[in-house]
Amino acid sequence: MRYLLLPLIATALIAGCASPDEDQDAVGAQRFNVGGFMFSGSSDEQHWLRFESNVREQAGDTLDPVMLVRGEAGPEETMLSELRRGRRIQVGGGSFQGLATIVPEIAVVSAPFLFDSIEEVDFVFDEYLFQPFSELFAEQGLVVLQYTDIGWVNLYAQKPIFEPADARGYPMRAASSLAALHFTESIGADSKSLPFTDIVPSLQTGLIRGGATSTTMYTYGGVMSEARHLSLSRHSYDKGFILANARWFAGLDEHQQAVIRSAFGGHEVVREVTRRMVAETLARLPAQGIEVHEWSDEQRARWVEQAWPQHERLIRRVGGRAQEIYDLILEGKQEFQRRQGANEAA
Repeated sequence: MRYLLLPLIATALIAGCASPDEDQDAVGAQRFNVGGFMFSGSSDEQHWLRFESNVREQAGDTLDPVMLVRGEAGPEETMLSELRRGRRIQVGGGSFQGLATIVPEIAVVSAPFLFDSIEEVDFVFDEYLFQPFSELFAEQGLVVLQYTDIGWVNLYAQKPIFEPADARGYPMRAASSLAALHFTESIGADSKSLPFTDIVPSLQTGLIRGGATSTTMYTYGGVMSEARHLSLSRHSYDKGFILANARWFAGLDEHQQAVIRSAFGGHEVVREVTRRMVAETLARLPAQGIEVHEWSDEQRARWVEQAWPQHERLIRRVGGRAQEIYDLILEGKQEFQRRQGANEAA
């Protein structure tokens, strides 16, 4: 119920959050608002606590972060809109699904079954995608500070799902991003676009019977209480960005900028913590009554065979620099495979 109330109180909470120009504390520290959404006990909580601690320790009494990272700034789309304006939110973190409302090209990296391993994901994102996405966000008045890490996206349902035919005609929730909608449509599901807060009541009423999300959101968001089957489709890898409003960031001095850039912990720290905690969470699910289904190589191959011909349609729907981003991903995958082959031969 607490999560259902968040959208209702978001406006009042944001209204009460002073902008940095409107509220300075007695000793002159610049107060700024940090927006995000985390669950208690999740890896995101650790990351945001680290961010706050690092800012306070490293910036001394010059920066005063106000942490609105439990959804106080409203749904992700609302928070990101406030971040672009920079008046109520100055730093924020969002998932790829939410950020695709600002930079649609992000949807391309969530094309189903595009990546084969976490190692491949890391290589392509670090070596091929960070710079072009930094440019795309700069065009929207935002500074990219670093990636966050969320994990593989899997299918949850009220029945086991192993084959594409199992999802055909099945009422499934899709997030608002083009990639999510494209995936459910491409597998022939009865696609329903719903905000995350509507998932549980929609599962209870039968409006939907499944969907796709990360292990963290499935577990901590309460979805598993109504959809007891989790198929490890690993059909896309969800990350996010930590961003700063460009105008606000430009007003900081060089030391303050360096503090903000590094406060979340860096790619490697975030990856290690998130992946360890996701693995621990996943391992506990069977003891909580969840049926976790691992696909065979043959089953996965049938999903891949159906998904890849649909990538071109997604690229056309996204537009902008989508084809460029997709080509960079393919180039990065080829280079990763070349290096992997060279290492194995050495």
